[in-house]
Amino acid sequence: MPNTIEAVADFTEAIRFDPNRPDFYLHRGFAYEALGRKDEAADDYRRAKRPDKERD
Repeated sequence: MPNTIEAVADFTEAIRFDPNRPDFYLHRGFAYEALGRKDEAADDYRRAKRPDKERD
């Protein structure tokens, strides 16, 4: 689980630098889901599907 927590932190940091990369949201969503944080995972999955200009 520590690696999953680190993955969330790493993808959050990556999103901060480039919020227009849907793969960052998708992979952070996977990490959230692995941690049982289903609502946050679902939110990231939705963000990954949005066009770039609507992602923020």
